[in-house]
Amino acid sequence: DSAPPRVLAVDPLGAVFSPNGDGVADRLTVSASLSESAAWRVRFRGPDGATLHEVTGDGREPSGTWDGLVDGIAVTEGTYSYRIDATDAWGNAGYKTGTIIVDLTGPTLTGVTPAEGAPTWLSPNGDGVRETVALGGTVSERGSVAVHVRDEGGTLVRSFSVPTTSRWLSSSVPISISRSLRSASSQFNPWMEYCIAAASSPLAPPNCSSSI
Repeated sequence: DSAPPRVLAVDPLGAVFSPNGDGVADRLTVSASLSESAAWRVRFRGPDGATLHEVTGDGREPSGTWDGLVDGIAVTEGTYSYRIDATDAWGNAGYKTGTIIVDLTGPTLTGVTPAEGAPTWLSPNGDGVRETVALGGTVSERGSVAVHVRDEGGTLVRSFSVPTTSRWLSSSVPISISRSLRSASSQFNPWMEYCIAAASSPLAPPNCSSSI
């Protein structure tokens, strides 16, 4: 056998994580499959190519997890890499490399419409008029925007997350929100003021961006 093992189906292809201790994407797992059983090694490397962490094993499914720490200290933001090496029983070796992005800067959400505190009326009564409210804005990077709907007493009525595939966000709040308002309370108050808050991270503390 002179053919080296091939490294296939690496997951994730675009590896991004944020080892800042906030409980969200603090660890990164890189896994793959091999064309044959082999001794494998998964290495996480710094910008200079130096190995910062590695995991070894045998079989056809290499996998390694890194917490982004070196000697207990989180690495800085920047571009890193991984390398998966595999060597079969005949000494044939194959490998695959890829890029890792360490992102420690949170996204920003600007230009939200309607503007903060702007009254926006909504009439979810099934007559087809003003059944929804539209939200728009600009995000600094791809990710998701969390939307929270609260009543005037601060009670959370509805929340959901909208993916942002580009820097521009323009999304209409679907009719299901109006229905959710009714289902969350057996007696939906048509005269109550509600707060819609949008945040650029599902864990970000929401501030009221629009009243309805």
